[in-house]
Amino acid sequence: MRVVMLSTDRNIFSPESAVAKRMAEYSSLVEGLDIIVFTKKGFAPLQIAPNVMAYPTNSFSKFLYTRDAFRIGKKLPKADVITSQDPFEVGGVALRLGKLFGARVELQVHTDFLNYWYGRHSLLNRYRVHLARKHLPHATCVRVVSERIRRSMEEGGIRLKAHPRLAPIVIEKTAGEASLFLKEKYPQFTFFALVVSRLAPEKDTETAVRAFAKVVERYPKAGLIILGDGPEQSRLESLVRKLGIYSSVVFEGWQTNLSSYYGSADVLLVTSRYEGYGRMLIEAALHGLPSVTTNVGVVGEVVEDGTSALVCKVGDVACVSEKVGKLVGDNNLRVNLGVHAREAAQASLVSPGKYLEQMKHSWENCGI
Repeated sequence: MRVVMLSTDRNIFSPESAVAKRMAEYSSLVEGLDIIVFTKKGFAPLQIAPNVMAYPTNSFSKFLYTRDAFRIGKKLPKADVITSQDPFEVGGVALRLGKLFGARVELQVHTDFLNYWYGRHSLLNRYRVHLARKHLPHATCVRVVSERIRRSMEEGGIRLKAHPRLAPIVIEKTAGEASLFLKEKYPQFTFFALVVSRLAPEKDTETAVRAFAKVVERYPKAGLIILGDGPEQSRLESLVRKLGIYSSVVFEGWQTNLSSYYGSADVLLVTSRYEGYGRMLIEAALHGLPSVTTNVGVVGEVVEDGTSALVCKVGDVACVSEKVGKLVGDNNLRVNLGVHAREAAQASLVSPGKYLEQMKHSWENCGI
């Protein structure tokens, strides 16, 4: 079986990255895997494994990604399956290549694109909703990463050729032991709230900051550690200064090793407007770290309100500050939520070996 994969993840060209290592693992599943990655200029083709090759589009402009991806794809050996990492622009190229090769096409859905907030985010997102509605009914098979997405598509009236396959993101099981890392690094704080997120509008970190400002009024020794970067960072730093809590908030930038943070924080704050999965919720839970979160991703599937997390509506500053305040003042609640969160997260995990088996079965049986 030969597979062509279309992706937007440039980390594939970093041999030591997690995604590149995962592509190498796919080599055992197929006769050949060719990966086309939407990139601007500056990348070189990379042989990841003897039968796994990654090709950058090296496009002059992002508006030429689809043209260049199709140009590369039609020169590759005939594929049996074309798989796309999204049902939007990338999915459109997959369908065109599928028609050219007479191949089966798998479209993957990692984002809750029918969520109210997704469409409101930008004109581009509204266009992508249109593309997904157009492309998904023509896919031979569809993979979704959460039950939330499957249910959203069903309720949104998207008709598929076959029932979508649910395949969560692979997350390695970890012992997740508690540590004193943050307490030693920031001895001025006695309670640590953690944000792990790209600082972009859809993540709505502003709600976390405004909620935390109210928490600090009651608990002045609480600290907020923000891990991540993005286009919203300077605006968020200005907001922190405006709210008078600059000494209580630390912007640490993006970190590659999150375990010490999860293991030493007291609560994870997730205030996203939408998530397809919400990897940080699972990672935190595996460390016994409870979350105060909006109702996104795997909330309701893995972590449950009142049992293993505390859940608020999107943008509800008062709710987030109230829930965090509860955790500051009630250590038993924090511990109980963390214990149940870890149990739920561990039960949800799929081993890397099992995931590979499922992937092979999906490609072999797509449309059969």
